[in-house]
Amino acid sequence: MIRLVITEASPGAAEGVRGRLASNELEIIGYARDGLEAAQMALQLKPDVLLVHEDLPGVDGYKASGLVNAATADVAVVLLANRENEATLRRAMAAGIRAVVSVDAPADRLLEVLREVGGMNSVREEPEFPLVTDPNLMPRSIAVTGAKGGVGKTTCAVNLAVLFAKRFPNEVALVDFHGQFGDAALALDIAAHETIADLASFDELDPDLVETHLSIHQASSLRLLASPDVLRGSDMDMSRLNIPFMAELIGLLRRSYRYVFFDLPPLVWPASQYVFSRCQQVLVVTNLFDLAAIRDTKALLELITAVMGDESRIKVVANRSPWRGDFKLDDLQTTAGRKVFFELPDDLETATGALNAGVPAVLESPNSALARALNTLADRLAGEL
Repeated sequence: MIRLVITEASPGAAEGVRGRLASNELEIIGYARDGLEAAQMALQLKPDVLLVHEDLPGVDGYKASGLVNAATADVAVVLLANRENEATLRRAMAAGIRAVVSVDAPADRLLEVLREVGGMNSVREEPEFPLVTDPNLMPRSIAVTGAKGGVGKTTCAVNLAVLFAKRFPNEVALVDFHGQFGDAALALDIAAHETIADLASFDELDPDLVETHLSIHQASSLRLLASPDVLRGSDMDMSRLNIPFMAELIGLLRRSYRYVFFDLPPLVWPASQYVFSRCQQVLVVTNLFDLAAIRDTKALLELITAVMGDESRIKVVANRSPWRGDFKLDDLQTTAGRKVFFELPDDLETATGALNAGVPAVLESPNSALARALNTLADRLAGEL
């Protein structure tokens, strides 16, 4: 049932409109005799639709519509216009009017428009509606990367994603965005039958198709979109992992998952730059082993900053710190020109053992120094998000 307030440009005109709208789909809950009254009734009665004539006395239909739209977004306004021309449509759009119908339009045309406009509020029933209106449910994307291989970025990405999945069951996904040699599936002991390359072979994506390509980590409920394994990777057309594909993929994942993590390789190309641009946070993992790692981290930070434009969303994570070699944390911070956001301890035994076992360190060795630090990092990251 569509609740309706109608207006009349002259005394008695509302009865004629009412006669044209005889339908068991409509409930007329009020009559407004001028533009100001129409706006007041829209605010007080909260109809689904306000049917407003453009030539209302006092305040005309356009101004009345503008007042309604400024006061409440819940009421859809339909304009009864003397002429349906370009000038009328421009004025209607400026006033926030949803539809324009000629005063001489047949009754079935008017009813059709009222049905369409009156049903717009049903969007509130869509599963995406709370994602837009509730700040606590708005989806977040987090990228984890590094300037060199072997710095621990996959360990960081996998463990953080698992920790978030434990806190938010069935609401977290991890994308292993490696063309080849991605280790997320290995770290989770998942034999992925479908990969990101398989998904990219389709011309169009939809939520169900994406879901069939995700593997479930049973211990945490984390969903993984794996990279191709080494043997299959050489047969894949990795050029399909491009910006249009990633745009569609990220959009669909954000509809279904509250947190989406990306494990990105130490290689920057247009698609990975696009991923950075879509993320609320980017973690750049590095270590202090050699000057090349520090230098390359600085270059990567500059590149990501140019893409994102917001330095505050880029966090440096120093792995295996403090390091007993030639370079110290201050060397990294001075070279990179920014503070380190977090330090992960030098706990190679735990990290290597967890990878070999296919069980994330936060589950395999929850009391280890590495696991405790990762929990703290997850807390800080959640606070930042």
